[in-house]
Amino acid sequence: MKKILIVTIFFFSISAYTQNSKYSLKYNYGLNIALQSDLIGVCIDCNTNTIGTVGNLEIEYKISNSENLGFGVTMAKNKKNSTTVAGNIYPAVVEYNLEKKSTFLELYYKKALLDTKKLFIIGGIGLMDVYSNEKTGRSSDNHKLLSEPGITFGVEYYLLKKLNFEFGIHSKIYWIPFNDGIQNIGIAPVIKYNF
Repeated sequence: MKKILIVTIFFFSISAYTQNSKYSLKYNYGLNIALQSDLIGVCIDCNTNTIGTVGNLEIEYKISNSENLGFGVTMAKNKKNSTTVAGNIYPAVVEYNLEKKSTFLELYYKKALLDTKKLFIIGGIGLMDVYSNEKTGRSSDNHKLLSEPGITFGVEYYLLKKLNFEFGIHSKIYWIPFNDGIQNIGIAPVIKYNF
């Protein structure tokens, strides 16, 4: 939670001091599909749900009429509640609340595909950190599962523009080449504010 707050303050402080119309701030929140939902090292044969949530905050700088450079942070979360029987002598039902959290910091390049500047492709590089959280009753156990460089590919399509705001759909694939390939796919509505 502290990371989100720090990054949000960073983005808003940058945007508050920019008087140039070349900057924009984007936010989206929506559906996350975790293709790698295993909690390796946490428990045997346990996975979180494939479907979760993803949130993304980005700041962009327009380098030409059809090209942008950006920096962003993405946070994805997948959960699962499960029940198991533990203990041989005195068996007891134990409830597990499993969470897998992914944080991706990235630097990306975005290019318009059409003259209308509504459809864009995105490519980026960054660092992905993956954490797990296992809650059993009142106890909680956290593990860092992964911290590796990654690559993103994405598409944005803007449907509506009102004053300095633009509304559309944002989708990205988060790929970790050294660890089982594609980790997450995010699909979400996006809102963009142009300064």
